[in-house]
Amino acid sequence: MNLRCLLLLVLLATLPAAAERVFILHTNDIHGYLEPAEQGGEARIATVVRAMRAAFPGQVMLLDAGDLAQGTPLSGLFFGEPVAKTLDLLDYDAICIGN
Repeated sequence: MNLRCLLLLVLLATLPAAAERVFILHTNDIHGYLEPAEQGGEARIATVVRAMRAAFPGQVMLLDAGDLAQGTPLSGLFFGEPVAKTLDLLDYDAICIGN
């Protein structure tokens, strides 16, 4: 019985004190399209990201799953640099290069 109580106490001590909510924001297949469009654009993404980070400080993760730069003449002409700078300004937590 004492061993069971000790084991229970050890297990309870390892549990987190309080659970936290984490919000995962995800982008994918940007393909160099930074300009405003009917369903997207980096300005819209930035607006949502900034609003979420302001509302939930320290609880927002921003991720991208690839296909970032190829797709527009602007991105191709500058070898993806405009996309890289924009993503850097948005402060992504993790990015997949490629697919």
